[in-house]
Amino acid sequence: MKNRTILPFLPILLAALPLGAHDYEAPGAGGSVGGPVALSEVAIDNLGIATITTKIETIAKPLLLPGQLDLAPGQQARITAPYSGRIDRVHVSPGQGVRKGEVLLEVVPLTIGAKPMELKSPIDGFVLGHGAIAGAAFTSDDELLMIGNDSFLHLHAAAFPSPEAAQITSGTRGVLLTEAYPGEEFPVEVLERVIEPDTGMHSHGHWQIHCRVENPDRKLTPGLRGTLHFTPSGTIHGIKIPRRAVLGEMGNLYVYLRDENHFEPQAVTLGKRLGPEVEILRGLVPGDRVVVRGNYQLPYAENSPGAEEHDHDHDEHEEEDHGHEGEEHEEHGEEDHEDGDEHHDEHDEHDEHDHHHHGHEADEEALNFMRGLWLGAAAGIAFFLVVHVLVGFVSLLRRPARKAS
Repeated sequence: MKNRTILPFLPILLAALPLGAHDYEAPGAGGSVGGPVALSEVAIDNLGIATITTKIETIAKPLLLPGQLDLAPGQQARITAPYSGRIDRVHVSPGQGVRKGEVLLEVVPLTIGAKPMELKSPIDGFVLGHGAIAGAAFTSDDELLMIGNDSFLHLHAAAFPSPEAAQITSGTRGVLLTEAYPGEEFPVEVLERVIEPDTGMHSHGHWQIHCRVENPDRKLTPGLRGTLHFTPSGTIHGIKIPRRAVLGEMGNLYVYLRDENHFEPQAVTLGKRLGPEVEILRGLVPGDRVVVRGNYQLPYAENSPGAEEHDHDHDEHEEEDHGHEGEEHEEHGEEDHEDGDEHHDEHDEHDEHDHHHHGHEADEEALNFMRGLWLGAAAGIAFFLVVHVLVGFVSLLRRPARKAS
């Protein structure tokens, strides 16, 4: 009976769920191009609109190479013992900096009566690997500690022969970008470029680029992967904008241009990606004001009430005022005052009309909201009644027939 009692109430919850999310669409969803929109100053401030002015700039075509970090040769050391024994004392902890010649461990051979032996660090660095525990036994093959100097690391990158890659030589500088630290650039200096023949069929070999990466804060760790950015010589001139300013989908890309309080979409054709920026091949000219912040909301924004009318009325009133100044100052000085009163009355009527118009829109929105709630509740109740009748009918069919006496 409990299942029969609870089951009919579930449709009410299911029917009520779509009410709050039926007309909702996440910002940026869909690929349709938004139309032009006029906004008030308040709306522009609320959206946080920000723009940049396009100009002709020097555009570098970067060479991007995948790479991986590792400890530099000679900057790591495995600490082992020349015999089997037992760890007597541990003098360091993980991450601790040590100096060359500093005592790390004291170990005791398995030979009875043997004196402890000190194991010292052969290099300056940090304790990277730590498996040493006082009292633990070990063999001569066990790694007790790993000491490494990661204040600078080596970056190994691969590149196929090309005119751009051929410009990378010893001393060339670039930057390393990683997903672990988005937006942060780590300076890189090329140490050497070597040719490593590829054993694959129909291959022409590739180049190994060995670089040095300074790591004073020890943010970077061995094994971390990233993208190496080089800027070869041979640049071009053009327009570039932040990638975040571009909206739409591939084949239907656009940006928003601002002209005073008006915002209009403009189709663009993209060129090369330049880190956080992108080259614009077609669609923009120098002097365009491109929206770079708040642009994701513009396709869904509606014209602010009075934004366009205000500009139009303002221009008309200015023309009327200038006309009255030319004529009435010459012939009818007193009529200027009367026209000013009429002009003021027209503004009052216009403001009153806007006030009633806004109030009507607010009442209509509230009425639509209440109508949606009533329709949702009615649908839920009707669904509940139908299911309840069906459950009762099924129960009646399953009830065994009474035997005739």
